[in-house]
Amino acid sequence: VEALLADVEGRPGGLPLLSTTLLELWGRRDGSTLRLTEYTRRGGVQGAVARLAEDAYRRLDAAQQIEARALILRLAGEDETGAIVRRRIALAELAAGAEGVAAELADRRLLTVSDGAVEVAHEALLREWPRLRSWLDEDVQGRRLHRRLDEAARAWDADDRDPGGLYRGARLAAALDWAAAHEPELNATERAFLDDSRHASGRAQRRLRLVLAGVASLLVLAVIAGVVALDQRERARDQATTAAAQRLGAQALAEGDLDRSLLLARQGVALDDTLQTRGNLLAALIKSPAAIGIVSGDGGRVTGLDISPDDRTLAFVGADGTLTLIDARTRRPVVAPQTVAGHLRAWGPDDVRFSPDGTRLSVGGTQPVVLEARSARVAAAVPPTEGVLYGARFSPDGRTLYAVVNDPSDRTFVQRLDPRTGARLSPPVYVARAPATVTLLLTRDGRRIVTTLDGGPTVIRDPRTLRPLRRLAVGGDTAALAPDGRTMVVGRRDGSVRFVDLASGHVRTAAGRHDGPVTASAFAPDGRTAVTTGEDSRAIVWNAADADVRETLSGHAGVMTAVVISHDGRTAYTAGQDGKVVFWDLEGDRRLGRPFVTAPVFPRDFALPPFSSYALAPDGQTLAIGHGDGSVSLLDARTLRERSRFRAVAGGPVFGIGFLPGGPLLAVGGPNGFVGLFDASNGRLVRRLPGHTWPLHAPGFSADGRLMATASADAIQLWTLRAGRPVGSPRAYPSSPAGIADAALSPDGRTLAVASALGVDIVDVRDVQRRSTVPTLPGPATSVRFGRDGRSLVIGRPEGYAEVISTRTWRPVTRRLGGHTGEVMSLAMSPDGRTLATGSWDGTVWLYDIASGQPLGTPLRAVPNHVVEPEFSPDGAYLFAITDAGRSWRWDVRPAAWRRHACAVAGRSLTRSEWNELLPGRDYAPAC
Repeated sequence: VEALLADVEGRPGGLPLLSTTLLELWGRRDGSTLRLTEYTRRGGVQGAVARLAEDAYRRLDAAQQIEARALILRLAGEDETGAIVRRRIALAELAAGAEGVAAELADRRLLTVSDGAVEVAHEALLREWPRLRSWLDEDVQGRRLHRRLDEAARAWDADDRDPGGLYRGARLAAALDWAAAHEPELNATERAFLDDSRHASGRAQRRLRLVLAGVASLLVLAVIAGVVALDQRERARDQATTAAAQRLGAQALAEGDLDRSLLLARQGVALDDTLQTRGNLLAALIKSPAAIGIVSGDGGRVTGLDISPDDRTLAFVGADGTLTLIDARTRRPVVAPQTVAGHLRAWGPDDVRFSPDGTRLSVGGTQPVVLEARSARVAAAVPPTEGVLYGARFSPDGRTLYAVVNDPSDRTFVQRLDPRTGARLSPPVYVARAPATVTLLLTRDGRRIVTTLDGGPTVIRDPRTLRPLRRLAVGGDTAALAPDGRTMVVGRRDGSVRFVDLASGHVRTAAGRHDGPVTASAFAPDGRTAVTTGEDSRAIVWNAADADVRETLSGHAGVMTAVVISHDGRTAYTAGQDGKVVFWDLEGDRRLGRPFVTAPVFPRDFALPPFSSYALAPDGQTLAIGHGDGSVSLLDARTLRERSRFRAVAGGPVFGIGFLPGGPLLAVGGPNGFVGLFDASNGRLVRRLPGHTWPLHAPGFSADGRLMATASADAIQLWTLRAGRPVGSPRAYPSSPAGIADAALSPDGRTLAVASALGVDIVDVRDVQRRSTVPTLPGPATSVRFGRDGRSLVIGRPEGYAEVISTRTWRPVTRRLGGHTGEVMSLAMSPDGRTLATGSWDGTVWLYDIASGQPLGTPLRAVPNHVVEPEFSPDGAYLFAITDAGRSWRWDVRPAAWRRHACAVAGRSLTRSEWNELLPGRDYAPAC
């Protein structure tokens, strides 16, 4: 009763509000008892006010809701401090039609009407009704303008409508702009005030026009000067914008924080969408191409990290004891961050661990606890220890919790706990002297416990007695077990990584290493992949079968402290001292550049230079790849999955391959001059084309699909595609001792460009005779390609650059497009003719803007020290990079996809404070 009276005492309308509250509380009574806890939980009278208001508002029709909004906003004022308070206004000041709504709301106990005036029944309505708070926040300046207009109109009306009190100039313009959008909110006095102000202003403007007419002639010269000044100002603004965008791009490439780097580059594109800013965005993306998401905690450096068994919840704890639970799909908090007492002195990266069923979560520290995974509430508290508990592991049945304890006497023990009560199940077993960090591992079946430490032994123990069963000399500062419980990966303080067979004791030292101590490790569920992190701010993905580096991941601004792999094996999560958790795509199907597996194009011992052994169908739906065993695989270009495979060449690799325009036929070359036409739908040989004695280069086709040109090292042959017959006999082409390096047919089918060690010759198709030589700098050419419109010819050079030549003048139209460290072996032009892709022995693909000759970002890296051949999809959206190493790539080269991906990875926009720090004085415009 005291609480009820305290909430309504001395306030108008208190009795109706009290009645409403008691009625609502009676509906939620406990038997015949009204509970204070229920009253408090539902927010008391204030909470009842909010629910009463929302119910009353919803009962109004659409037109009444508009009038109610205008009325209630008029009844909300501000005091000297800017706080929202209620206002009392006369009924005569209400807008037309508002009296009925006022009466309706008064009946609903939201308003009180007395002495010809109306006001809010309870001031709590202004604070507790969410809908009203949103109205108040929507147009703060507009409400202030309306309040000043109301005061001015009443003062004008009280002064017998003296013209001196009317609005003029900027105040009138602002009031008219606001009134145009809020006409129903004006009362009769305000409308009359604005009408008279408008008429008075119109008369003043007419007088002003007469004055301005007299000086118009003098303004002509000023206008001309102003146009020049405006043009110069616009140029200066454009230059300033370009400079600011470039500065953001430069900061993006130098930024250590991955999310901030992507956002800076993305903001640069939003500020000025140019080739340079797009290149900066692409360069920022491919710095960490496997990153697909970033989340930040509230506890600074992340010391513990784990993923729930269903891969839906990510748990991590910061150095200050803040536990964060994140939905791994939406990246939103599952519950509010919790502070775990006793975790301020957390020990290592294994301080958080989910139970096998995902219902509980253990958190280590000086006061370790077991929490409910959904709510983060304490389910069991382990008896406090003066030392530190860490590295906890649940048994497969969830009934036992194993953990490592460092006591104050610098001794380290392993102990068994009951996760339901926190009680010890057996006495602790001594392991080592501190400060050594012990890693505790548990096999999937729970039949063995493994402990290891850097500089010490690895001990296999009985899970019930913790008694040692076997010792191995090798140890590590961090370790992880493969699912089969046989292979262990250990990382050491010197940065080395080793794979240990626990059954045989055999140790394999990995081919790579970290540039500093290894901090954490994890195995994928299939046991084929392991990931280690280190103080060098890198995560290394290992192929466990051969202990070789598969990929290196970097994106944290500081030491990586923890790593965990999802139970489906598709995603790795790493945490760092920067307080962030980065999501990494291990399979590659969620990146801009998607890898896909093909058999090696050529055998390792093949001695001849590589020939093009892939082709993209004209419709862009099928990718054909020739292999070293003579087979051809057909891949779905969208899903990158193999549809079918057929044997095309007997006794050797596939050399030269191409789809014929307008049909399913595929031209395939092989050793000893073999050339065959195959039906790609069933792999049947349709016709064998004789004439060559050496392996074939990529065949060329005219744009109308009537002519095909094939070239080998020593001869050129032309074919009519409709009849499938050769045009004449093969023509020897002994222009170079080393023979033909590449050949390309122009789109009109009249010209053939032939590259050799002596340069590039232009050959007339009619008689296969050399017509001219491209008069660029003399020297060998490794590849040639005509532009889609036939107006340009691109030449690849062994020095690692390409040239674009005009087919009218045979002169370069751009500067040299260089960047490779090896020969340019393959060329591709986008369908719109604006972008050139070059591939080389160095395993990279460079993208260039042909018009400006500028590179687009940094190179796309495929497989180091392997040949890579690029090709654009017919729509220009994707770039395929086929390598001879059995691992190829498809990159999304659409700038719109780059922008979307950058925002998706960062998961946020630049904040206003970050924006003001970077570009003070500019309007804030979030790019994501």
